[in-house]
Amino acid sequence: MILDTKQMHRDIIKKLNRSMLSQKYLCEQLEIGRSTFWRLSKGHELKVNTFLKLLEWLDRDINIYLKKI
Repeated sequence: MILDTKQMHRDIIKKLNRSMLSQKYLCEQLEIGRSTFWRLSKGHELKVNTFLKLLEWLDRDINIYLKKI
């Protein structure tokens, strides 16, 4: 299985846009680095704790982002 970070990135951007919030705001709230968004958009791996923070913020099921190879 792999983590679909590009889908997670799209979902984060959608939620930020709907809420009219910035990436900087989200980073401050979740205590994550701004480079996290670049890594997500490029399909790079995340630290588990960062992934879990974003997953909780998105209020989504983990299976949405897990893909079989």
